[in-house]
Amino acid sequence: MSLPIVVIVHGNQDSNAWATILWDNAFAEPNRNPFCVPAEVTWSQLASALNCKWTYVNGRPLSDSNMKYLAAKAFNINNPPESEDFGQSKISWSQFNKEPLQPNRSFTFWQWFDGVMELTKKNLKGPWEDGTILGFVNKDRARDTMLMSKQNGTFLLRFSDSEIGGITIAWVAQDPNNPSERQVWNLQPFTTRDFGIRSLADRIHDLPHLVNLYPDIPKDEAFSKYYTPIREKNPQNDGYVPAALKATVETLPPPIASPMTYDNPNTPLPMEGPTSPTEKPTIMSPDSEMLGACGPADFDG
Repeated sequence: MSLPIVVIVHGNQDSNAWATILWDNAFAEPNRNPFCVPAEVTWSQLASALNCKWTYVNGRPLSDSNMKYLAAKAFNINNPPESEDFGQSKISWSQFNKEPLQPNRSFTFWQWFDGVMELTKKNLKGPWEDGTILGFVNKDRARDTMLMSKQNGTFLLRFSDSEIGGITIAWVAQDPNNPSERQVWNLQPFTTRDFGIRSLADRIHDLPHLVNLYPDIPKDEAFSKYYTPIREKNPQNDGYVPAALKATVETLPPPIASPMTYDNPNTPLPMEGPTSPTEKPTIMSPDSEMLGACGPADFDG
């Protein structure tokens, strides 16, 4: 008897095919009837399978904190208490890869997980193995528990909840409309297409608003080994001087001295930088992630 095989007719079916294979490999019972698999398993069983898959693909395994985040996402529970134990909770195949994560999402739990796994494999494997990408952190925790207690310019990297295969940068800064208050800002998520143009490390290097990686690591210490070496701009044989691409946050001047100076933070702002002709500009707004083509997206993400 062979390992399970799934036949697909288009590349967009690849993620669903891998979901079927993972479920079959992990949970099929010995000497079963062909194609018989359990309709549901415990979260601890699924968590073990996901961790094995992630570790095989990306090296560093998922932590207990990562697994708790994933459990809350799979069961659609926002901000569960620290004491919550999902281990023996039952999760069905439908919850895993049939039902949308939320009514306003068009993708399943597995499709989201597979998306960030592939994003990490293709573009972020080094930083992930270094531990500089937290990844599995929701927006509320990033803002309230982690960033708001840190110095201005402290940032972290977390996977986007609002789209498949995206990672966003969140950082804390002074509220320009109220100097006594501070805001957490989020850049529109970057995807594999973005990193094909300019790497994550180079984009972080470009932005002076990002100072220390959470909790207090200077960004150059965390990411400098991934920076693209700067070439001397000497004229080439054809007389041209080479140009370089650089990411900027439009209308946001770089921080001067200590606090940052911003224009109106309530207006989403594009982050200009290396884009392809068909690529939408990056959008930045306080405590939000993105604006879609048809208007503001769900700010849960």
